[in-house]
Amino acid sequence: MTDEKVLAKADAAVVWCEHATNHAKAHGGKRWAYLLIPHNQISEQMTLSGLEARYTYVAGMR
Repeated sequence: MTDEKVLAKADAAVVWCEHATNHAKAHGGKRWAYLLIPHNQISEQMTLSGLEARYTYVAGMR
């Protein structure tokens, strides 16, 4: 999770999520968030809320 291309794409995805959240709020929708999850952290017992709590990416988290 240190590759510059991966982090640049994650930063762009966070901006997209901010725009999507603003649009959704204006139309009664929910917040969007970008999760950057390492492939070796996925397991059957994980929940989406648990993954969100641990792996929500904030732009510039370098």
